[in-house]
Amino acid sequence: MKKLDCVDKFISSLFGKLGGLIARKPLPFLICPLCILFVLCFGLTQLTIEDDVEYLFTPVNSMGRVDLKTAGQIFMSGREDEEFLPNRELDLFLGRGRLILSRLDGGNILDPEHPEYMVDVLNLDKLIRSTPVPGNDTTFEDDLCMRWLGQCVPNPIIVFFENHNESFRTGVYNMTYPIVNIEIPLPFNIPAGYPNPGSNADLLALMQQQQNGGDRSQVGVLPNAGVPPNTDLGNKLNQSSINPANMDPAQLAAYKQLAGAQANEDFPPGLPQDIPPGFNTGDFPSGLPQDIPPGFNTDGLQGASKDQMAAFLGGGVPTIVQQLFLGPNLGGVEFYDDSEEAVKAANHILLFYTIKSTPEYMDLAHKWEDEVFMKVTEDYKNKTTLLKIDRVVSTSLASEVNEATHRVIPRFATTFIMMILFAVFSCIMRDWVLSKPWLGFLGVMSAAISIISSIGLLSFCGMKYNEVVSLMPFLILGVGVDNMFIMIAAWRQHPLHASVESRMTSTFSEAAVSITITNITDILAFIIGAVSVLPGVSMFCTYAGVAMVFVYFYQITFYGACMALIGKREFENRHCLLGLKVESREEGISQYNKLYRIFCAGGRSLKNRAVNKKIDLEHRVMKFFRLYYGPFLMRPYVKAIVIICYFGYVAGALIGCTRIQEGIRFKNLAMDNSPAWHYYDLEDTYFRRYGPPVSVIFLDEVPYWEENIQVEIEQLAQLFEDGEYTWGADLTVSWIRDYTAFLKDKLGTSNLAKETFISTLKNEFLADPRNSRYKLDIVFKNDTVDKYNVTHWGISSSRFLVTTKNVDTALRERSMMLEFRKKGAESHFPLLTFHPSFVVFDQYVGVINNTMQTLGIAMVCMFFIACVLIPHPICAIWVTLCVISIDAAVIGYMSMWGVTLDAISMVNIILCIGFSVDFSAHITYAFVIAPDEDPNKRAISALHSLGMPILQGALSSIIAISVLSTAPVYIFRTFFKTLFLVMVFGAAHGLILLPVCLSFLGRCMPQVPDKAKRKEKEARDAEAQLEEWDPKAMPLIYDYTREELEKVILENFLHARETDV
Repeated sequence: MKKLDCVDKFISSLFGKLGGLIARKPLPFLICPLCILFVLCFGLTQLTIEDDVEYLFTPVNSMGRVDLKTAGQIFMSGREDEEFLPNRELDLFLGRGRLILSRLDGGNILDPEHPEYMVDVLNLDKLIRSTPVPGNDTTFEDDLCMRWLGQCVPNPIIVFFENHNESFRTGVYNMTYPIVNIEIPLPFNIPAGYPNPGSNADLLALMQQQQNGGDRSQVGVLPNAGVPPNTDLGNKLNQSSINPANMDPAQLAAYKQLAGAQANEDFPPGLPQDIPPGFNTGDFPSGLPQDIPPGFNTDGLQGASKDQMAAFLGGGVPTIVQQLFLGPNLGGVEFYDDSEEAVKAANHILLFYTIKSTPEYMDLAHKWEDEVFMKVTEDYKNKTTLLKIDRVVSTSLASEVNEATHRVIPRFATTFIMMILFAVFSCIMRDWVLSKPWLGFLGVMSAAISIISSIGLLSFCGMKYNEVVSLMPFLILGVGVDNMFIMIAAWRQHPLHASVESRMTSTFSEAAVSITITNITDILAFIIGAVSVLPGVSMFCTYAGVAMVFVYFYQITFYGACMALIGKREFENRHCLLGLKVESREEGISQYNKLYRIFCAGGRSLKNRAVNKKIDLEHRVMKFFRLYYGPFLMRPYVKAIVIICYFGYVAGALIGCTRIQEGIRFKNLAMDNSPAWHYYDLEDTYFRRYGPPVSVIFLDEVPYWEENIQVEIEQLAQLFEDGEYTWGADLTVSWIRDYTAFLKDKLGTSNLAKETFISTLKNEFLADPRNSRYKLDIVFKNDTVDKYNVTHWGISSSRFLVTTKNVDTALRERSMMLEFRKKGAESHFPLLTFHPSFVVFDQYVGVINNTMQTLGIAMVCMFFIACVLIPHPICAIWVTLCVISIDAAVIGYMSMWGVTLDAISMVNIILCIGFSVDFSAHITYAFVIAPDEDPNKRAISALHSLGMPILQGALSSIIAISVLSTAPVYIFRTFFKTLFLVMVFGAAHGLILLPVCLSFLGRCMPQVPDKAKRKEKEARDAEAQLEEWDPKAMPLIYDYTREELEKVILENFLHARETDV
């Protein structure tokens, strides 16, 4: 035992000397910390807030981040100033506005009997696309929208209802889900070089055949194909044998109207200019001229409606069937039958408006999001009587994080006031001299300046602040006052008549190990948490760890100096609030009225020495632990009940651990009932049936022209399509599948030479606008240039996209991602399976492993700390077992309270390690140094000496976080729930379970004899001070005789030995 307690004795001796030094010269220890605080306050001017949600809450160097970097080096991400399709994006937070529209009454928004709801939807869509940015004439449709083939990427549901403009207004239309067919007029702007099908019938057959393999992904609309110039229709439009002067007035008027010209205006560019004046409008004739003037440009027909073109062409216009993918657009879909095709009803519609996110457009894009999209939708929401509108933009979550960070400030002010009141009232006794309200107030201020110092220092160092870090002040304010309660408890356990220096020496010596254990374990827990792969957790732990260092520093300097000054006030028998010398309570009864005794009297008697022996130094709570609670807990039947309850507690924790959920949802980062919260809640609930399209990327060169490779790629695609989390071939977007079908239809085979395969791919297949989307999926490389200066191309990489399904929970998101990665790893092709959401899903993979790893490392470290600081190996084992018990319970019971295992709860589990050590180490240490031999009495002694500080510490932490229980942010409520569990379970272990267990094993844990000897030495030192006693130097005891003073000191010492550590 003597060897094991060497560290304990060294720390006690060192802190004892420090306490004596502070008592002699308190001002330097008071002023120097305040000077440091003054300097660090300037760091607050450098404070910056990190609001990148993806960065804060996703693992650093995770597989998703690595894959994102790899994919970004191969394909466009969507931030380039080029035409793009949203389903190929590599950035989860591209600039865009998104809406979820619902009926205010919650009914069917597609109700054919009430078309006014869809009319409202179309009006809002038109308003969003046409409203200019303030101070700039740019609109979404003009220049800001993400484009493909020169047109804004549309919302398929809007395309469908615009195509059924008349039918849906009359309540007659048919819709299938997720794919719906519409007929669109055959466009006229076919580029030169389009393959000649020979006739209109051949053209329509070819277009219908090729569109069947089209992209049915989230873009939803196939590109316009147009009409080749060398077909019957093309010849009709480009040939002429008569002059427009031969047209009758009605024909010419209709002809000009078709081009957008008024009846008496000149023709616009592209139409004949040699029209005689004077033609008047008239009824539209039954037919139009069969011969078209020379020089007629078909571009003039692009603005014509379907009916105008039908009339112009003599009664009919060629159409093609186009497929729209409505999967991402409709939520809460109901069907007429079990086929799940014919739509009966839908409760929600989702619209998206993707904007350019290039650096030069970034400021304008953000301005459009804030001042057009958000404002237009908010104004429309206030005006409409039909629709409920929930919306987000790319910066919504960042704005919510910033808003939550600022919203927490008033709550911290409330917490600060509550903590001051709690600390002040905890330090007040019936005795107005022995009460220490100012010491309680200064203890809270010591924690507060620790918070300011840590934020200032780390802001100087360039570390950013964030929403998670905003929880740190609540924690430090609660935990930081724990040391104060321990030091005050130690002060109360020493003779009242000893000098301030003697009491400070004894107080620091007694409290040294306890506060050192508290701070080292907390700091170590934060250091371990600071190396977390989640940046939000790492930043929080860094801030909190530095704050705990300042707590420790200010506690032994600033607060120690305050304690010395207030101890001097007590020694001089001055009132705790007014600072005036007062009489003792007994003297107040005899000499003054009752009010004086109640509000003023206290301390020692300065005149009637006989009453001093009645002075009671014990706080009522400490007396409760010694006289009532401790003896009750040590009764055999109470111990049995405690053990039985503990087994039930463990069983509940284990059940809860089996139900733990992982990950944080986007809605949980937003404030409750905010537009972003409602949007993400609806999205999670109704729009997860059709999940993200996952890219299957071939990283190396593959000989795609070889037939056996084509077969293997097709088998690979089918392998992904046949999974539990994918929809199958109907929703897969594969260039190689469509291209091989194209080759087989044209040439009868897809097994070609490399040069033929690639040249046909580049010059014919991809040149067709209907296949242009595949340019985003193929990366060509310049292989060689031969001696004839002819370039030979190769394919360095390519991809196909597989649409996922029903990824509506964190578990399914995690499982889907892991299944794709597993299949990709098992393929003999070098593959990368990726979607930008995988960066977020990776938190589900790493959070449990990271938590368990952190807990394991921390527990090993705590065990060694306990072995060093608590002079008995059995104590270290018990402390470690308590840590495991508390941590397991917190994880288990938080799942029953609706808390998931995410970045926020992970922070608290890390904190749980430090707090668990605090509660258990204090009681265990007090048990070891207790002067009694009987284990039950030692347990009672431990509860008497440290039961009150443990209770105060737990209550202070709960009070500090209580204001977060009603916070309108999930992160704050989660912090409260998990930390509340930590405090309750930790205090229960320290005050109930551990004393019972130690009483069983107490005889295996002998007391530390040096502690008892130290108590006896303190009494001898107090008696030795009488040899140098000078009444003038100690005026407060000038009228004591030597014998009376010896008797008072001895009585106080014997009382302390019976009741103290």
